[in-house]
Amino acid sequence: MLVAAESLRLLNRRRLSELVSERTGRPGIHKLLPLLAQEPALTRSDLERLFLPVCRRAGVARPRVNFPIHVQGHTKPLEVDFAWPAIRLVVEADSQRFHGDWERATIDRERDQLLALEGWLCHRFVRERIVNDPAGSAERLGRLTGVRTAELSNR
Repeated sequence: MLVAAESLRLLNRRRLSELVSERTGRPGIHKLLPLLAQEPALTRSDLERLFLPVCRRAGVARPRVNFPIHVQGHTKPLEVDFAWPAIRLVVEADSQRFHGDWERATIDRERDQLLALEGWLCHRFVRERIVNDPAGSAERLGRLTGVRTAELSNR
């Protein structure tokens, strides 16, 4: 809920921190402290907001959201939906609405190749899977991050 409220600009994090500080020791306040300590995760779409609980359920580190990655030959960085810089892993959350035509598919594949040339691995999760099978998506994300971590540690 915190991510959704921040993304929709309905939350003033500084004011919430003040309110929490004023109410130290009251029931439930201790649960807000770790959330407020995290860097804000501003999402730009409902699908991105739906994917963050999948990440938590997978037990993986919290990803960087809308993360810029510099690629050779481009002055402007590519911005990816979710990134785990420590393992150079990217997840793009794709929907039919924004990724459903051949032109967009071509652009997506170009981006994936540019990321690969910089040492990043990109996986795409589609809206249908995220929405209809969050548990399966979380299980798969956990396995994918585990495989990537093992690959990098064996180098």
